[in-house]
Amino acid sequence: MTLADTTEFDAFGPWIDQVSTESAIPRLFRAHRFDLDAAIVVLKVPRNIARRDANPAMDLYDLLLIVEPHAFTVLRREEASFTTRVIRYADIAAFEDSVELLDGLFTVHTMDGDSVRVPYNGSSRATIASLTDELRRLVAPTLVPHPEIASRAPLERGELGRDGNGLVAAYREIAAKEPWLRVVAAHPNQRLATSGGVVDQLILWVRRATLQGAIVSISDTELSIVSRRDWVVPGKRPALSESRRIVPLDRLAAASVAPHPRFVGASTVTLAAGQASIVCVVPTGSPAEAALAALAPR
Repeated sequence: MTLADTTEFDAFGPWIDQVSTESAIPRLFRAHRFDLDAAIVVLKVPRNIARRDANPAMDLYDLLLIVEPHAFTVLRREEASFTTRVIRYADIAAFEDSVELLDGLFTVHTMDGDSVRVPYNGSSRATIASLTDELRRLVAPTLVPHPEIASRAPLERGELGRDGNGLVAAYREIAAKEPWLRVVAAHPNQRLATSGGVVDQLILWVRRATLQGAIVSISDTELSIVSRRDWVVPGKRPALSESRRIVPLDRLAAASVAPHPRFVGASTVTLAAGQASIVCVVPTGSPAEAALAALAPR
């Protein structure tokens, strides 16, 4: 086997790599022609397999992410071929990035109601954060200030309870880089009761269910929510995930609030951006519910 045959295998690992040369493009995706020099960012996302299970004959990368001035292109491995999705920046509705231990998931929601999901190893979260920032810059949302939504006092460690210290730390790290954000609501974990009958109540008493804490902030262009991957977590296990949802405010067409179909004390807030729906679950009557509902265009 020649050196060229093993180059891709030799470089293979669980991390997302930046592509800066033609030879670094995974061989499966080389049939897609694009100007690498003109691209802003090109990333290759590896397959979720252990290195011991890989070999030089395999196609070792699941996705190629290409950020160009005019569009975001996603090439996805499908057996021995690949699919191509080209997303104009005007068609992006929201971003969502979450990590639970090493299980990472980056999602781009589009205005047609579809989404592009990028599973990745959580060790590459900083790379995904940089990708998200670049896409946000290219989306270039217009100003939609909401002076009627009041800011709240700065968050203090311990304010969201012991379970929320990680969220407060995550938000502070974000705010240090994005000082234009202002917190408009925050709440700790909340135990939930079911709206069902006796059997549901008994199951819930045994298994428990917890509405996860969240920190809601806005700028003049974006909504940002720091929370967990799942809004409601069953059982007694602690929530180990961390997520950030970002919605350009000029994409929002409506915000609707409804009681949660199963849990008392929780509301479902649905943010509509084109055909896309970004669903949030927050305490009923909370500042988070009021702030999210107030984002609807008047």
